[in-house]
Amino acid sequence: MIKNLFFDLDGTLFDTAPEFLIALNELRARHQKEMISLEALRPWVSYGAQGILKHGFGISPTNANYPIVLKEFLNLYAEGLGQNTVLFEGFHEILEFWMNQGNKWGIVTNKPGWLTEPLLKNIGFWDKAHVVVSGDTVAKLKPEPDSLFYACAKIEALPSESLYVGDAARDIEAGRRAGMKTIAALYGYIPLDDDPALWRADYSIGHPSDLKHFL
Repeated sequence: MIKNLFFDLDGTLFDTAPEFLIALNELRARHQKEMISLEALRPWVSYGAQGILKHGFGISPTNANYPIVLKEFLNLYAEGLGQNTVLFEGFHEILEFWMNQGNKWGIVTNKPGWLTEPLLKNIGFWDKAHVVVSGDTVAKLKPEPDSLFYACAKIEALPSESLYVGDAARDIEAGRRAGMKTIAALYGYIPLDDDPALWRADYSIGHPSDLKHFL
């Protein structure tokens, strides 16, 4: 029986791509590059700043000036935290239904805490989740299961009674390794060359409202 719900943040629970796009296009403009579309960036947002800069700016950690560009990008992103991020359609009803049953839920993300906390505070969700685990809360990021074990410990939950929802292979792997049931969010930020069928999730959903069938 599922008693606890855990979600990845970017591309699973919240649509953060528009904010990343604004920061990226501002960075591109500063470097005399043309703007790119949301459609072009969206599949790479779940890979964080490194993935966004690789596919949206053409730079990777092997470039000598990568640290400078990364800092510039993250500063731009931090300036607009919460201004254009929204809960994916359908989740208000899901979370209300879940909490009305007296159940707990949380967020487990690889996003660093210095971005996760202000983002959730700015959009009014910091105090709604029973637990929030950021990318620097524990030593090892997903796909390692450490952050999910930590989340369970914080709310006294059993992994075997928990469900983890994510939009990337590392999310599903982390959930499986933690002993949780897993759901692949097919509406999320999934690159065209990725195949969620290979992630070995227990279930998949095409829209957040589909989650209710598993609760």
